Amino acid sequence: MSKKSSLKDIYSDIKSTDIKIEEKYVIFKEKKYKENDWLKMINSFSSVSENRIALKNKDINELPSTIWTFFERNVSKTSFLGLIFPCALFLVISLISLTLFLFLQHTPNFENFAKIQFLFSLLYFLLSIILFFKIIKGEKLFITRENLQTRFKHLSKKEYEFYVNCFKKCIENERYYFKNIVCCKDDKIFELREFKIDDKKALFEQFKNEKVYKYLLGEPLKSEDDALEFIYSCINDYKNKKIFKIAIEVSGKLIGYIGLSKMDLTDSTCQIIYAIGEDYWGCGYVSIAISLFIPYLEKRGMKTIIAGHVKENINSGKVLLKSGFVRFEEKDYILNIHGEDKQIISYIYNERNE
Repeated sequence: MSKKSSLKDIYSDIKSTDIKIEEKYVIFKEKKYKENDWLKMINSFSSVSENRIALKNKDINELPSTIWTFFERNVSKTSFLGLIFPCALFLVISLISLTLFLFLQHTPNFENFAKIQFLFSLLYFLLSIILFFKIIKGEKLFITRENLQTRFKHLSKKEYEFYVNCFKKCIENERYYFKNIVCCKDDKIFELREFKIDDKKALFEQFKNEKVYKYLLGEPLKSEDDALEFIYSCINDYKNKKIFKIAIEVSGKLIGYIGLSKMDLTDSTCQIIYAIGEDYWGCGYVSIAISLFIPYLEKRGMKTIIAGHVKENINSGKVLLKSGFVRFEEKDYILNIHGEDKQIISYIYNERNE
């Protein structure tokens, strides 16, 4: 007999910073839930459309692909318990009742009981037929919570296909906060997007290099676990409606990041930061990333956009000048990087200079 799958096996593909799976429990933000209780919570929808999957519980901020994994499990489990299992059970009971009727109908003093047994067999058979046709028609069930009460939601085949299509569309364009910015230039596709857990290997390959960190705060990544910690930090920022680092992707390859410093950050002022892997230095990719990022920042109401580089990093200064920035000497400052005080040369964006 095969061993019964644990929740850990069932949800082995879940990629979330807030959800963890134990043998018998789903743990969300350090609180334990039995599977059925969790399925009710994460499949209690306030809105399902091709543009947005919204949950009633605003504390659960997960990607559509994660919600879909639980929804798929919910539908499979609940449809089995609410349709397939009762159908089989009623059919078996009707056959047993019919057998008892045939056995008892010729028994002395049991004629009336046999008739009742026959009626029960017909009733159970009818119920099994009704459920059988629901199954054949593709009807589904899932368990949810509405007005603090548990209820089973019935979905016709058409309604279920609507849910599947909405999830599919949302998964194709899934994000926590930042909507992807894409452009095509020199036969390459450039994309600014949120970091994903699947980026850990590519991120580690680019940022394990000491040269990349020569003028950056922090230390080179020592393992994919370090990369994952970096990504988790970014994802938590997205969940809090903040952009500190977003990924730069060129023709499907992660090359680095661009984002905002926590310094000088107000509703109308920000400071751009960026870093890319050594293999992509001198290719003009940062300039393109900046040209995509700045219009986004301006639409968000940023009127003053500044940037800077370590004085010795002359190439970074050339990138900023090429991208429409001009010197902003009054903003120069000293920053301790790897134990040494470094002068930061500052710039301000001036679109007329672009």
